[in-house]
Amino acid sequence: MINKNLYNTVALGGTFDHLHDGHKDFLKFAAEISKFIIIGVTDQQMTLRKKDSELIQPTHVRKQAVSNFCNQNDIKADIITIYDEFGPTLEKSRIQAIVCTNDTLAGANKINEVRDRLYLRNLPIHIHNLKKDKSGFGTISSQRIRAGEIDRKGNVYSSILYEDLELSEENRKFFSKKHGEIIDQPKDKNQNLRIVVGDSTLETFIQNKWQYDLGVFDGKRQRKEVQSDILEAINNPKIVSNRPGFIESSAVELLKAWRINRNFKNIFVEGEEDLTAVVAVLLMPLGTIIYYGQPNEGIVECVVNEDIKEEFFRALSNN
Repeated sequence: MINKNLYNTVALGGTFDHLHDGHKDFLKFAAEISKFIIIGVTDQQMTLRKKDSELIQPTHVRKQAVSNFCNQNDIKADIITIYDEFGPTLEKSRIQAIVCTNDTLAGANKINEVRDRLYLRNLPIHIHNLKKDKSGFGTISSQRIRAGEIDRKGNVYSSILYEDLELSEENRKFFSKKHGEIIDQPKDKNQNLRIVVGDSTLETFIQNKWQYDLGVFDGKRQRKEVQSDILEAINNPKIVSNRPGFIESSAVELLKAWRINRNFKNIFVEGEEDLTAVVAVLLMPLGTIIYYGQPNEGIVECVVNEDIKEEFFRALSNN
C-alpha cells in the first residue's frame, strides 16, 4: 500500500482539458503519496501544438475544473499556470518528487536532466498508468474527447454502432425532433467540419455555393423520389445501402473512413439517409456542424458537443 505521508509536497503538470476520469485518477494517485500537490496547468500558448487545439478549453476553465475536483475530494493543492514544461521544478523549493503518467515520463526525465546541470538533486519520479476506456483497448485522453471518440468517463461512442440497428418507434420519434436551431444560412464557424444531410438541404448548399465537407443524399424528399439536376450533377458519389428506420454498419463504416481520410465529398444512400445524421453526431469531432432539413420549418444547424453526443448515445443504448 502506498504511504500517504511519503512526501510533504509533489509536483505534476498537464493540460487538463475536458477534465475526465483519467485526470481524476491521476490527481488522486498524487494525493495518496503526498500531503500537498503543486499542479501546473499549461497556458493557452502551450496547447497550440496539440491536435484540435482550437477545441481546448481556456486556461481559466481548465484550472477551475481542477480546483473544483480537488476541493470536492479534500485534495490540498496549489493550482498554478505554467508557461513551459518545467514550471517551478527547476527552483530550489519544497518540491520533493514529480508525479507523471506513462506518456509524460520523458518530460519528467528531462526535468531531472536540467536539474543535474543546475547542480540540483534529482527528484524521484512516480508514474501513474493511463486509465483505460470502457472498451479496454484504448485509454482515456482529452485528445480523444475532442476528436469525438469517447466521453469523459471512457464510453466509446462507436461501440453502440457495431451492428445493424433497427430503431424503436420511441427512438424514431426522438431523432426526428429538431436537435439544433433553424437557420437561413450557415453562420461563420471558422474551420469547423460541415456535414449536410438530405436532398433539399444539400441542393440549397450547392445552389448558394455554401461551403461543406460532406454531403449525404438519397434521391428522395419526404420519402418520395424526386429528380434534381443539381444533385444528379454530383460526380462519383460514394454509394452505400441503409434501410429506412435502420442504422446499418456499412453506412457507419463509410462515415468512419471519411472521418479519417476525407477523400470523397458526397455519399448517395440507397434506402434512407436521415439517420446518417445520428451517426455523424456520434462519430465526428466536437465542433462539427451537421445541417439537415426539418419538415415545414427549414434547415437545422446542429453543433456537435458533449451534451448531444451523450443524448444520442444514451438513446441508442436504450434502443
